[in-house]
Amino acid sequence: MGTKKLTDIVPCNIEKNKAETIMDVQRKFENSKEKISKGLKKECASTGTPIDKLRGGAEFMAKLSNIGGGSLETGGGGVREGFNIINENIATRTVLEMQQGKKKTIKKTNDK
Repeated sequence: MGTKKLTDIVPCNIEKNKAETIMDVQRKFENSKEKISKGLKKECASTGTPIDKLRGGAEFMAKLSNIGGGSLETGGGGVREGFNIINENIATRTVLEMQQGKKKTIKKTNDK
């Protein structure tokens, strides 16, 4: 699995086919957002312990594991995959926000 780099999530040559690339980024953003939401809605950790009974680091790690699809023992991606999903969400959201910023800048420039 390994940790993903930004270049794994967002292609470097963004000018090549901009519309398709932005659509891919949007799809990855929506996918990661859904995985985060699903993981945070799970009521139990992979151990079977209710999340609301956990505190501190145990609660944090259980939620990360749930975002990653559950523990490695149960066939999920575990904490590492949970971190990767959150990283992908942040990276893709940033690219989309930057793209929106460019559109606003272009519109302001054209309005003058």
